[in-house]
Amino acid sequence: MKNVKALPFYNDLSDEAKNHILRTHQTHTFEVNTRISENHPEICQDFFIVTAGLIRVYRTTQDGKTVSLYDIEATKLCPKNIACLLRDEPYHAHAITKSQTTLITLPPSSVMTVLFKEPAFVRFMMNNVLGIMDTMMFHYEAMSFAPVKARIRMQLEKLSQGGMHRIIYTTHEDIAREIGATREAVSRHLKALEHAGTVELKRGKIKLLNPLQ
Repeated sequence: MKNVKALPFYNDLSDEAKNHILRTHQTHTFEVNTRISENHPEICQDFFIVTAGLIRVYRTTQDGKTVSLYDIEATKLCPKNIACLLRDEPYHAHAITKSQTTLITLPPSSVMTVLFKEPAFVRFMMNNVLGIMDTMMFHYEAMSFAPVKARIRMQLEKLSQGGMHRIIYTTHEDIAREIGATREAVSRHLKALEHAGTVELKRGKIKLLNPLQ
């Protein structure tokens, strides 16, 4: 979905809001592993909606550790982006594409003065934010109590968007950070999956050969 008219809430907007979006939106496409927050900070200063692909949002602690916050899939919003617009503050997080990603941006004024008056958009925004909160809680609980083997499979499922993408651009170290395990344990379990014919391991990427069991 790359056309602004295909946005889930578009058809329920007033004619004035539709015309405003058509006049002011811009479409951007980024390749995998593009650090949007660092290389394209203007994107995070605008309001954006992912229309295709996947973005990982994370923070870096003072001791250099990476803490994943959430993923943004197609037709999803970024809660940090919304908070920054409402509070008029910088985007204090990192955003990186995990696949080729297309998004639509709108100037903050369009959201504040036009879209926030539209019930369809407000419902869409609230459902998005609540959905991401539910996902974060489920992910935290699953990653906290599941064995390492199960956590790796859940992470691969997540990165492949349920098997839609056969090639996952990630490293053993990245997976270890995401699931709270050692790189050695992750590498050992991935090697077992490779020997079972489930995945093929390459430098910087993992290819799914068969469904994850």
